Amino acid sequence: MAIIIPVLFFMLLPLIFIGVGYYFDYKHDKRDFVATLKKMARELLKLAAVTAIITIGGKFIYQLFPLDHDYGKSYNATRAEASIPLIEAEWKLAEHAGNRYTQWWMDSTDSDRRTHTLKIINYNLLGPTQEFDYFSNPAASFRLESQYDYQSNSMSYRIIKPKTGAYFNFAATQPHPDEIVTSIMKEEFDKILRDWQLHRQGAAKQEMGVVQRGAQ
Repeated sequence: MAIIIPVLFFMLLPLIFIGVGYYFDYKHDKRDFVATLKKMARELLKLAAVTAIITIGGKFIYQLFPLDHDYGKSYNATRAEASIPLIEAEWKLAEHAGNRYTQWWMDSTDSDRRTHTLKIINYNLLGPTQEFDYFSNPAASFRLESQYDYQSNSMSYRIIKPKTGAYFNFAATQPHPDEIVTSIMKEEFDKILRDWQLHRQGAAKQEMGVVQRGAQ
């Protein structure tokens, strides 16, 4: 209680000075004081009106152009036709990432056995604009990125490498300034993925053999 009273006093002190100042202004020139108050009231009303228009207008536009987020797993058949990487069966929307205009799809089982690690879908008011897919392999010194552009209906592919031998974040969603991004052709992209998948299959078989021998 002894601390609260001084804190309240210092919080109210500026208001007291402002009130005293307004009182002397009122005593000095009542007409000018009233005119100033009316002007301030008009400006506040204008600000409130603009805020209301922006708020209501934004909701109205959203009702006219609702975001179409129906580009999840049900859209995989169309993705397959366009050679866009699919959303994996066990993937879920990431609750901790993305926003109204961005969706992150990733492995819900936290498995490190999958080469395809993440899909990011960007939207605008009219629908999706881009899909980014990321691929990695712990045995490789780089990761892969594919991008589908909905406006041009085109795919592009890139290799992302660290500029130095320092720790490389395979889970990063966008290239970092310390990384080198190089465009590659689809054929090279597909070949790297095939090699990675073969490597993972071999590692899985080797691990299974170790487990079976241990059980014996």
